[in-house]
Amino acid sequence: GETEIQATGDIRFPAEFSPISIRYDVITGNIDFSPFVRSETRNPLKSRDSFLASSRPQSSAADDRSLPVDAIKMGNVLGSIAIESISASDLTIENVNLFTNIEDGVLDVELQPTGLYGGTAQGLLRVDTNQDETLLVTQLSLDGLNIGEIIPENSRLNPVAGRLDVEASYEANGAATSELLNTLNGSTEFTINESSVDIGLLKQVFTEVTALSPSGESIQQWPDVIQFVELNGYVLLEEGIKNKQELKLRMDNFDISGNGGVDLDAGSFNYDLQFSILG
Repeated sequence: GETEIQATGDIRFPAEFSPISIRYDVITGNIDFSPFVRSETRNPLKSRDSFLASSRPQSSAADDRSLPVDAIKMGNVLGSIAIESISASDLTIENVNLFTNIEDGVLDVELQPTGLYGGTAQGLLRVDTNQDETLLVTQLSLDGLNIGEIIPENSRLNPVAGRLDVEASYEANGAATSELLNTLNGSTEFTINESSVDIGLLKQVFTEVTALSPSGESIQQWPDVIQFVELNGYVLLEEGIKNKQELKLRMDNFDISGNGGVDLDAGSFNYDLQFSILG
């Protein structure tokens, strides 16, 4: 297909008492990346194994990247990007409106409410180079995302259905990713509305473990899908990701809480978790 792009721009080169100033506006229709995305039939077992492998902490030593601090200090930039939709295989992002502003060493990137997985996403990123240590602030809000659209239908990793709401806010100091990860502070809160949890795989595991137990057969009487009135939780980070993390998950009268951290250099994580059933 064809995509029409309309763009305007203005550049004022630096003068004796003023830095370079750039202004731009970009408007475009649908951008389809599907031809560049390899599509293949998913193998459920392969999908699960690939997910588990990718979820293991990876060393950050080789991936340490620096923030463009010098570029942010260089001049002023004001611009906007409006995209009707972005497509890539089964993913469609609609009504993308992105605003960027660089002024006096401060970068602001704002994403206006954008259609994503049947809900909306919006966020803000700020990089302030005027502090003693560069300050990074990020906020993300997800409202009503359909979990069924996020997870492939033929994946075995699809235990939860419902509408996902997320509020995340973090701050960090540093000019490189390693410094940011070591100073990260903030929280993520989430709620799943209209939620249901598929425990079919869990039932299979418990049945095999308790096969020799007289009460083992009772597990088969559990429903495959459990509806929850309340399914929410949060993650708190303090002074980086290596420790002092706190997490909590509430599913009606069932609580999971714990603390720990992730060591990317060692490629490992360590959490102490507690499971409790409330009366």
